Amino acid sequence: MSVHVPKNKSKISRHLTFLLATGTGAARTAVVTEYAVGAPHVTAQPQDQGASPGSTVVFAAAAIGKPQPRAQWQVQTGAGDAWRDVAGATGPNYSFTAASADNGWEYRAVFTNAGGVAKTRSAHLTVSGLSQIVPSAPAPAPAPASAPVITLQPVSQTVAAGGTVTMAAAASGNPTPSVQWQISTDGGDTWGDVPSSPSATYSFTAATAENGWEYRAVFTNAQGSATTDAAVLTVAPAASAPAVAIEPTSQGVDVGQTATFSAAASGDPAPTAQWQVSTDGGGAWTAITGATAGSYSLLAAANESGWEYRAVFTNPSGSATTSPAVLTVSAVAVAPAITTQPLSQSVVAGSDATFDAAASGNPTPSVQWQVSTDGGASWADITGAISPSYKLLVGLQDIGDAFRAVFTNTAGTAATDMAVLTVEEYEGANWSGYVATGETFSGVSGSWTVPAVDCSDGVSGDASQWVGIDGWTSDTVEQDGTRVACDGSTPNYVAWYEMYGDPAVDGGHEVDLPDPVAPGDVMSASVVLSGSTWEFSLADATAGWTFETAIATPAPAPSQSSAEWIVERPDIDGAPAVLPDFTPVTFTDATATADGAAGPITGYPWAPVAMNGSTILAQPGGLTADGHGFTDTWDASS
Repeated sequence: MSVHVPKNKSKISRHLTFLLATGTGAARTAVVTEYAVGAPHVTAQPQDQGASPGSTVVFAAAAIGKPQPRAQWQVQTGAGDAWRDVAGATGPNYSFTAASADNGWEYRAVFTNAGGVAKTRSAHLTVSGLSQIVPSAPAPAPAPASAPVITLQPVSQTVAAGGTVTMAAAASGNPTPSVQWQISTDGGDTWGDVPSSPSATYSFTAATAENGWEYRAVFTNAQGSATTDAAVLTVAPAASAPAVAIEPTSQGVDVGQTATFSAAASGDPAPTAQWQVSTDGGGAWTAITGATAGSYSLLAAANESGWEYRAVFTNPSGSATTSPAVLTVSAVAVAPAITTQPLSQSVVAGSDATFDAAASGNPTPSVQWQVSTDGGASWADITGAISPSYKLLVGLQDIGDAFRAVFTNTAGTAATDMAVLTVEEYEGANWSGYVATGETFSGVSGSWTVPAVDCSDGVSGDASQWVGIDGWTSDTVEQDGTRVACDGSTPNYVAWYEMYGDPAVDGGHEVDLPDPVAPGDVMSASVVLSGSTWEFSLADATAGWTFETAIATPAPAPSQSSAEWIVERPDIDGAPAVLPDFTPVTFTDATATADGAAGPITGYPWAPVAMNGSTILAQPGGLTADGHGFTDTWDASS
């Protein structure tokens, strides 16, 4: 059966080796280190390639990131096959000799650094022609001559000074074209040949003076020539580890005054700061939340006298720590004074309520939240509630409770005004019962007695009783239970199960049983995830039958975000059915399982749900003392 439930609802590092001639004719080599700017981001995608057996194939890609991303080429040898790493292919370009067996293979590059992973698109390789001549076959006609056509453009790059930069290009043509790399130092106005660069790939060591230079390749054969686009080289300064430039100085202030510590450090890229505090003379240090600027200010309290403060500066190349600065505080005791009062709240059961309070005082006062269940006549401490903010998961049992905060220091005590909690019951269109949330649930179970249903008014109606997982804040639901449908004035009782989201059992399946379900039958049901299989179990202790079935987890998998014990009027033809009058349904043994442990409804964040059309149609009573049961009552006549 279909259930609709309301929702509570830059730069890369390439490492290849090439030669660049200097003005004197000497060659120099280098390693390119990308200028880091964060997690990897692909800036150049590999292109599809066509080749004949025995020819050279070159795939090229690029990415930016901080720190320098590492490339790893991967190959997929068939549709649906797993990608696997190509041994040794860890540069931005990957070249190899094509074989006939490589036809149709896919290639991609995976760039990785400490910030994350980025993958390029997959590039397709087409290998055509024969890898060898069959002796008995006639010699093929010579291929027609053709002018060069660019098939791979060089990619602009950003590297750190002293790193290796690699340019790669390719072109088709018959006869095979020669290649000449060229360089422009004036933004592309003029170009000069790079000596000793007859290869489709060209690498050299980047120098700061080469920032902004452009590179291109010219391919030539007897039929003509073709020139690639220009690739721009950006050379960033070499990275350097932080070095402390300004040390913080010790401070002496009165209680309640502001103390400020300042520090600075050099480094490239600019280092981040994190202030730390030691309360034991430098034995242990703790990072101060949010203290990440060049200076740190605090309102001094008497108990902070003697504490030490220091800054730690960090960038990808290392870290540097300042000397400690000592805070001396002259204490003046001041009794607490309330500065923020908690506010009364109205909250739906099953939701969180948060009360906030604050007080001044010296030394800084401690706080203890208290609760009163008699309108403020008496108060009791709430265990563990010793922060300025107090949050609780609200249930119907909290109706009318009042809360306050008591602040205390050596100079005195102050209590806030009381804040009253009003609890509202959740109302939904077609559910009545209880919902457990806040966990990933792998099992739910419960028992009930099949209710008698009054169909005497002759109006078609439907009432179901079930246990299940999901459906509260998700679009999937796994459930089983009993159902009473009014076919005119005749009630029909059945057992059923459903996995909404799996086409095989969407819409609900009635259980084919030798004995029908009848009013007064004692039922038990469960839904359990076992490995990758959902197991549904129904048993009628009165009729003496048990039904079990198993369904593989569908895709996408259920969210398992809630567990439920529900009386429902299901949707029929897109609208909630009429809810017929039913005798009270008492759920017992209500249990949910999460993280391998089973517990009652009250073992989790829980919410009662009342079924509401234009008025309340059905609603649950309070939970039993053990949290395993409640009674749901038809209320449409009230």
